Amino acid sequence: MRTRASDVDEEGGPVVRTTSGLVRGLGTEGGYAFLGVPYAAPPVGPLRFAPPVPPRSWRGVRDATRFGPTAPQSTRTTPLVKPTIIEGDDCLHVNVHTPDLGPARLPVLVWIHGGGMVMGCNADAWIQGARLSARGIVVVSINYRLGVDGFLPLPDAGANRAVLDWRAALAWVQDNVAGFGGDPDRVTIGGQSAGSAACLTLLADARHHQAFRRVVAMSGVPWNLVDLATAEARADELADRVGVDRTAAGLASVPYDRLFEVQTAMAPIGGITGLGDPLTAFHDVAGTRTWLGPVPDGDVVPVPPLDAIAAGTGSEHDLLVGSTHEEMDALIGVFGTNIDRAAAVDALRRVGLTGPAVRRWLDALGDRSPGHALGAALTAMSFGLPVLRVAEARFGAAAPTFVYEVTWHPSTPLGAVHAIDLPYAFDLLDAENVDLFAGGVPPASLADDLSSALVRFVADGDPGWPRYRADERATMAFDLPSTVRHDPARVAREVFASLC
Repeated sequence: MRTRASDVDEEGGPVVRTTSGLVRGLGTEGGYAFLGVPYAAPPVGPLRFAPPVPPRSWRGVRDATRFGPTAPQSTRTTPLVKPTIIEGDDCLHVNVHTPDLGPARLPVLVWIHGGGMVMGCNADAWIQGARLSARGIVVVSINYRLGVDGFLPLPDAGANRAVLDWRAALAWVQDNVAGFGGDPDRVTIGGQSAGSAACLTLLADARHHQAFRRVVAMSGVPWNLVDLATAEARADELADRVGVDRTAAGLASVPYDRLFEVQTAMAPIGGITGLGDPLTAFHDVAGTRTWLGPVPDGDVVPVPPLDAIAAGTGSEHDLLVGSTHEEMDALIGVFGTNIDRAAAVDALRRVGLTGPAVRRWLDALGDRSPGHALGAALTAMSFGLPVLRVAEARFGAAAPTFVYEVTWHPSTPLGAVHAIDLPYAFDLLDAENVDLFAGGVPPASLADDLSSALVRFVADGDPGWPRYRADERATMAFDLPSTVRHDPARVAREVFASLC
């Protein structure tokens, strides 16, 4: 068998040497894929709540032609998401897609999946990197520990184990990506939803900036993190509910099914406790705080990430940040058809808007129903405006910030809902359920616009429109056609200025 850094073995698959051993991948429509390649040892037994450690080396060639196990997570579905679950312990791994195994030193995108920090994986159908990599970049997607295992603060194991996983994966990329045709000096980190918040958390810690040059943050900002004391109090509550001490040994003694049952009851996705009452759902989401996520602990996460960014941390890194126009609109608009104007006014007043601000918001939305007006407010408070606050914090940064919004409105009640941009950004219009969310044939031009912008940014830091400045607030509106707009969120920015 030949054992150069990259080669083809007797099985007919491409082989690459990593720091732990040889891996065999497979050919794709535009290059090669290596799936389930470990960057850390399985987090089981004494390693379950420990910092990640390097995987054991192996002899021979390790098969990397199938997705690896997903991190432990609930199998409970949400109205919009059916989780991908692959059993097994070896869940800390990466998938690598590359167009060229030679010495090309291609730009690299390291992708962190979403899922509210409690679900998701790098095998999800909407984030596969083959077509993006065929455009000339290496795409590395990572798994990490979720929920209790990833974030619950424990007196004998600390917090933020998932943050350490992200860093370990980036260290693996630095050590290994050249063998897959990538350039370790041209790494961009990117993610959507919780993955986006993860990327901004990494941007906010200058101690690890050498691992990447640029950041892509899609529909997620760590604006709603709790402090360490609050996280510890919620952790005590969870331990009490399952009847154990809040220690690594105590939590390890609880069957995962029971742990997920309590975790889901205490930390549902988006803070939504139910859709039976849309007004309750509105206040649940508007007021939710994430305690199973990065916790500012003075150590792994030194300070709240947005405070660090506002103070200038990461200002030398290029940033592409944005959201969809209707991230959460349907949560209230679809299920709240009986909400009248008086109820909407009361709901908006209860979250802190003044009377004039409420009237301006409702008047600006014209003939939209009161329920949809609340949905639009939820989108603005949870996604749109936190994104802009990050961009505004970088007005004086040396490196540029580029802002976008997906404004295309598919012919479905969900509209441009949270995560609808993923299969367009990854050019995966034939993936499962994309046509369902598109309300018919997904528009190919939108996919080309989004994926091209993403690749251009990863390659050279310029997605194709002006940087976001205080005087113009240039924003790319991805639509049919896509166009640059100036300060399109002005009304929302001014109405909710005191809240976001």
